[in-house]
Amino acid sequence: MAAALALLAGTFVFSDVNAARFHQNILNLYSKPTAIVEIVRTEFEPGSCVGFNPEMPADASLFQQERFRLHLFYLYDYAYRRMHVVDWLRDCDGPLLTYDLAPLRNVPGVTVLGREVYSGLYLVVKDSEKDMTSCEPVGEGDHADSPRLPASHSLERYGSQLADLPSKVGVYRDGCLYSDGRQGHLVYGPYVHMSAGKYRLVVVGSAPAVSSAFVDVVSGECAIVHAAFPITATESSGTAVLVSARIVLNEDVSDLEVRMWVAEGDGIRLDGYEMTPLDTSTPSLD
Repeated sequence: MAAALALLAGTFVFSDVNAARFHQNILNLYSKPTAIVEIVRTEFEPGSCVGFNPEMPADASLFQQERFRLHLFYLYDYAYRRMHVVDWLRDCDGPLLTYDLAPLRNVPGVTVLGREVYSGLYLVVKDSEKDMTSCEPVGEGDHADSPRLPASHSLERYGSQLADLPSKVGVYRDGCLYSDGRQGHLVYGPYVHMSAGKYRLVVVGSAPAVSSAFVDVVSGECAIVHAAFPITATESSGTAVLVSARIVLNEDVSDLEVRMWVAEGDGIRLDGYEMTPLDTSTPSLD
């Protein structure tokens, strides 16, 4: 009898541990925001209107249904509310979160900035609001012949390699890219093939004067925003790590971009960046 009771007690302990892990995984999945929140907070002032189209997919999962409440928590200081597309076009001065792009396909002046991979939720803005994060035009041959980079290789751009990257507001000098004081993308591209996996992104440079600069990682002609990170001011013009973060690519991509956007008057020097595979055999702290 004693042995049976001990076995039964062990079973309950094991069950409790599994249940705790299950609920923790659910909590992590449902409560973690994506880059959409970071883009909204970086590009739109608190108090701005942020619309959420209440039209849900016919087979919407619980995960999709809960996105409105999740973003309500993280966008607490915005005028965030449910509104139909027609109301957003007429009354809202900020972005729209929507699962359904059909009502917007023939509307001029509307741009899709990104999409949540797991939920399929789109971030949409009007043209007057899109200058900060929209795709730059891709020149002929910019990425059609880019080499395949398997997950065991790194993406690196330093020194003279920066001179080969497209830039709208950058000046290349002495192995670095300097912002020229205008608003726009300091760097974008390189439109490379990357395999699904977990990576570490490190961006190096200096940012002694910053207002709202950020780095994002995108693919699918900017339709998919994998991550976005604000750049905070550095104490001096000396070399510093501007971004160090984990990036997860859930599927192979054919046109990966690492972009840096700067605001008017920002003083930033980009020394380079690298995106290297994480060692999945050891736990990550982020």
